[in-house]
Amino acid sequence: MPAKPDLTDRLGECSLDSPGFHSLREALYTLLAHCFGFEIDQNAWAALGQLKDMTEAYLDCLGGPDHQLQQEAADLGQLIEELTAGGGEKHLLYLAREYASSFLGVGPNTIPLCESHYTDSNHAGQDSPALRVRRQYQRAGLTRSESFNELEDHLSMELSLMAHLSARSKQAAENSPYEARKLLEWQSDFIQGHLLNWIPAFRSKAAQMSPAGFYAKIACFTDRFLELEDAWIVQEQQSILHGNTEAPQKLTID
Repeated sequence: MPAKPDLTDRLGECSLDSPGFHSLREALYTLLAHCFGFEIDQNAWAALGQLKDMTEAYLDCLGGPDHQLQQEAADLGQLIEELTAGGGEKHLLYLAREYASSFLGVGPNTIPLCESHYTDSNHAGQDSPALRVRRQYQRAGLTRSESFNELEDHLSMELSLMAHLSARSKQAAENSPYEARKLLEWQSDFIQGHLLNWIPAFRSKAAQMSPAGFYAKIACFTDRFLELEDAWIVQEQQSILHGNTEAPQKLTID
């Protein structure tokens, strides 16, 4: 997990095809991947402290506010303030316990973090979610850390792939419009073919098990963020298809 992100290079130039926008996307995906893959440490906590600013900068790039995502970020910000009110590092211990009770247990109160738990149980063999996402990681040239023992369709790994593709989009925005378009297609396929297939059910499960908890709130934020990601990518693809080279209009989403 990187140190506290410096937003100075992300709050300037802001458009859907700017490197700064993809830097923001990479930072958000990286932070969310850490939240679901590991206990919150000091670096992740520092990044969470900037989540509201990162959210506002991201929405500025999309062309306007999104009250739902802003509310999710505000709810997280309020909880973060409450957890740190007493000083010290008790908040990290509190979140470590919540992470363990939410994701590491066994039984009906555990919240599964793998796509295969939520999608059609008929997926098997070469069509299983774990094997399909493994092929995506291989295509991207990514390998799983030996210290990470979860299945390939774990939420943290899927979000890490999106962080990687966002970083590549940043490079392509600077150097190769053709590569940028191909990366948009890849990200759209992965969001629609994997993440949005199960994140709404995961969010509902998290909200049911611990409605006031940190992980329920970060799950709600993640769900809305992915909806917005899908919407702007589809809109951008349509603009490219129709040869629209003008500045993007304000994003609309139901």
